[in-house]
Amino acid sequence: KKTKAIMLVHFGGYVSEDALQIKDYCSKNNIFLIEDCAHSIGSKINNISCGNIGNVGCFSFFSTKTITTGEGGMLTTNDKDLYEYALSMRERGRDWSHPTEIYNRQGRTYRVPEFSALLGLNQFNNLEKIINHRKKICNIYDEGLKDSNVFSTLKNFRNIDKSIWKHITIINNDKINRKEISKILKEDYNIIINWAYDPPIHLQPVYKKLLNTKEGMLPRTEKIMQQHFHLPLHMLISEDDAKYIINKLIEVTNKLLTT
Repeated sequence: KKTKAIMLVHFGGYVSEDALQIKDYCSKNNIFLIEDCAHSIGSKINNISCGNIGNVGCFSFFSTKTITTGEGGMLTTNDKDLYEYALSMRERGRDWSHPTEIYNRQGRTYRVPEFSALLGLNQFNNLEKIINHRKKICNIYDEGLKDSNVFSTLKNFRNIDKSIWKHITIINNDKINRKEISKILKEDYNIIINWAYDPPIHLQPVYKKLLNTKEGMLPRTEKIMQQHFHLPLHMLISEDDAKYIINKLIEVTNKLLTT
């Protein structure tokens, strides 16, 4: 039995460059490794898919993710005991090894509704098409911002094939406020941008109370969380839409810098 556990987060569909080293470290030190794969279905490192790196992978199928069932998610594991435990807990604690309907642990019903399952399976069949489309849109955004002194995007590491959940754009100029950009893009051009983790997790009231965390403990995290935003990214964004969006972003930003 493993006595400790850590979580490896693949944020935005990007796999950590040192994910396999983390896996090796956990294996050598008897640490249970949980992959947060919520954003990264289809992402790979050294041709190893996310969800196969840790002892267990946890995927999200919320409406904003790469594929969706409306809500809910999926657990992946190569551990037979963990698989049987999860199967049991999904079905009210049932013992599936027993020939009759026997319940040997407390559990609840976590079955996926059939309509949601059909929606998810249909999208699984089109996963590569969905990922490739999102990559095309992100490549247009990246190309539009590559010479910018104001914005930067996340680096893609060697041997990593990423899927895309959000296009994460970082503001590198303290004179630019993302709320001002958001307001102008929405009111003048009907372009919606947003951002996540505001405030970051360690500054949420529940964790400040439980863990005595406070502002200034993670200065780099806090700065990035205040200076990033997401450009529109879904299957209804065409390549022409993406070019229009990135051009308007640059146009609006230039106006803000000169006023």
